[in-house]
Amino acid sequence: MGIKLDWEVESEGGWSEVGEDPRAVAARRRRARRIRNALVGALLLAGLVGGGVYWRLRQVEQQLRADLETTVAAETLALRIGDRAAFLSVQADVGEWQRIQSHTFDEYQALAPRLEANGEIVALEIGTSRAHVTVREVLDGEPYHVLWFYEYDRERGWRHVPPRADFWGEQREMQTTYFTLLYYEKDEALAGALSARLNGWWETACRLTACRSFGEPPRPEVRIEPDPLVEVGWATYDRNTLLIPSPLLGRVPESGETDPALISALAEQIATRWGETLLGEQPDPYSEVAWVRDELTLWLRHEFDPSAPPSGLFNPLVEAYGPAIVPEYLDLIRRGAGAVPALQQVTGTPVADLPVNWERYFTYRLRAEAAMIAEGFTTEARLLFGDPERTEENGVVDIATEVMAVPESIEVQGVTYFNGTAWAEVWFYRQGASAGDALVTFEPFRVVDDRWVHTLAYFEDWGDLLDERSPHVTLAYHELDASATEGLMAKLEAAYGQAVSDFGLSPAALSVSVLITPSSQPGREAPVAPEGQGTAVVPVAVLSPYASGRRPGVSVQEYLTLTTIQKMIESLVAYEVAPFPPHHPLTVALAGWELERLGVTPPAAQDVTPEAFISQPFSIETLWAEDGNMPGFTHGTATAPANELAARVLIDLLVERYGPQAIPALIRYLPDSISLDDWLSRSLGIGTAEIEADWQARLLEEQP
Repeated sequence: MGIKLDWEVESEGGWSEVGEDPRAVAARRRRARRIRNALVGALLLAGLVGGGVYWRLRQVEQQLRADLETTVAAETLALRIGDRAAFLSVQADVGEWQRIQSHTFDEYQALAPRLEANGEIVALEIGTSRAHVTVREVLDGEPYHVLWFYEYDRERGWRHVPPRADFWGEQREMQTTYFTLLYYEKDEALAGALSARLNGWWETACRLTACRSFGEPPRPEVRIEPDPLVEVGWATYDRNTLLIPSPLLGRVPESGETDPALISALAEQIATRWGETLLGEQPDPYSEVAWVRDELTLWLRHEFDPSAPPSGLFNPLVEAYGPAIVPEYLDLIRRGAGAVPALQQVTGTPVADLPVNWERYFTYRLRAEAAMIAEGFTTEARLLFGDPERTEENGVVDIATEVMAVPESIEVQGVTYFNGTAWAEVWFYRQGASAGDALVTFEPFRVVDDRWVHTLAYFEDWGDLLDERSPHVTLAYHELDASATEGLMAKLEAAYGQAVSDFGLSPAALSVSVLITPSSQPGREAPVAPEGQGTAVVPVAVLSPYASGRRPGVSVQEYLTLTTIQKMIESLVAYEVAPFPPHHPLTVALAGWELERLGVTPPAAQDVTPEAFISQPFSIETLWAEDGNMPGFTHGTATAPANELAARVLIDLLVERYGPQAIPALIRYLPDSISLDDWLSRSLGIGTAEIEADWQARLLEEQP
């Protein structure tokens, strides 16, 4: 709307209109143009400034995003190549976070063969100083998402930080038939899925154990917490609160389904709570009640989660007698009945005929016995767990596992039943041994007065003596060892043929009689005479694997094969060099050379320690000391492996110089030589001075 500035004035001729001064109009228009131009300029300037700010912010955001992507790539690369220092350098140094992430690093390394973590970013949300990134990982061929949180440090850049609680939203509560669930908004889907599953498990446990008669656990509270320190389990501050870490803290299946590992862990916790409620939280850790409780837990967990291992007690019992047997049996246990007598009472079946896997039962029994012996109650342990009908005088070799073992390390890995005896295959750590020094033995059990007792093995427990014959080898063994000897005869014959050839012996004049026996007493069992043309018989006695110990990871059959071939080669060498001492390091070294040539590693080989060489005099003549008792090298002590190593270095050096054809001469002249120099001179035409310097140098190289 404009302003009218014209004036109307009266004159003699009437009224006339007087116009505005043109100069004023022009000035006004100039001012309007200046104002308009200034406004346009201001707007343009503001636009340019705003655009510049936006461009700069956009540039900063892109740089922050690029830096974050680089950080994620470096972090996942460190996980792939196993660089702990590089991985931890990306972690924020706050509270326990470095320790938590160090543990996370270890978990990634343990999963390395199964896990693909290439740093692929699925989603990334970034602010000025905070961000969270979703990374894809592939575990066992299945894709998962992992959520990581970051904060920006001006000096160090992006750093991986603990999860932010505010990311999960407000806390909510859900009441179900048997549980109260507390969770945060981000975990609402999980809470809904778990409520139905947990209620179903509770109803199943109640029905299977007849809880209306025996009682049930109180109503639990389940808390899903966004706390990286939380682990699945019952809270230490309240045994009625079940804690669950938010799945967003770990791997979430890309499909959105609940992680099977979480379902399995929860099934174990619910089953454990029922076992503790029905049979007590803290029975004697090695008692029969503890065994029944743990078997009940296994059975319920298997009912909740069929992928979990079954119980060796309740699963076969229910299959044979129906589910009603469980509450009946539990009632007897709660009233103080023994675990085995109660089984016979509810089934009407003798102990030996019960459809039960006794592995875990024997584990509990051996742990209890070992614990009592370790506490000084040896006599009480024998009376409580031992066989009242058998005495040590009539027994054969007895590996005293219950005396050697760290009680809590004992694990029965299998049971072999033969002629009324249950042979428990026992894995354990030895008392006072170095960390990781484990052993595997067999311990016999049998039923006496309707209960299992830890018995002493008698000769007859091995069954009848059987034998096999080949042109040069006779192999005799008892029925118990029959399965472990399958294919052994062919291997012995082949090893025999190679050895007599390497030693320069006549196979027509020499045979071997191998006896696998439970007795360590020479002559208790006479060797089986071989048939054929051999004029001399070399007896070889090998202790049954059921009467000896072996290293973990070596099967009974492997152990027997390796041990038998080793004993046969050692016996052949000892026979040929007699009367030279059979345990002299040179004798052992000659046998060891042949065993290596055969590709046989003795199953009980000793390691050479640095301490064994401390007092070693580097003189080659010390190798000839009578019976191997050389200064600084004593057979039968901690230095014995070093003695044998020194002799083996000499044999290897001689073969390297003069070829395998040197071995027959070394064996032939060893019995009649009077010194090392004499032996080398007669065998190879050399003196010790020609070999000593190389021997010393090689021995130094071989020292640990």
